[in-house]
Amino acid sequence: MSVVAASVVVAVLFSGCTAQKIKKDSAIVAQSHLELGVAYLDQGRMDLSMMHLEMALAVEPSGAEIHYALALLHLKRGEEQQSEQHFLRSMRERKSYSEAQNGYGVLLCRQGRVEEAAIYFQLAVSNPGYITPEIASENERVCGEEKT
Repeated sequence: MSVVAASVVVAVLFSGCTAQKIKKDSAIVAQSHLELGVAYLDQGRMDLSMMHLEMALAVEPSGAEIHYALALLHLKRGEEQQSEQHFLRSMRERKSYSEAQNGYGVLLCRQGRVEEAAIYFQLAVSNPGYITPEIASENERVCGEEKT
């Protein structure tokens, strides 16, 4: 193998390693900002939560968990349109995202869209991987009672 060919092979291998490292580092950064954003959301510190969640989203725009957290943040702030957009995006990014389905059902129920809400609550409950289906079941029951 010539020196030039060997240099090209080394450069290609190195660039692959670098790209993998950047991707791994980006995932760590996004996860860190997501966790901080959720922690601040739990504390009611909405501005700090928004800042960290937006930073996470900038690093990982297709992150289902990030969109879900943003949906919850907007829901707490009474920003239903933005909340709906993020719930829908989170469910688009992860097809069987029961937490997002349940949360979206809550939003729909608040908007009086009870029949639509029931669909999302049932989607959440029917997922065998959902560890708290009783929450979605209870939300569906309460939502149905509010209709009557």
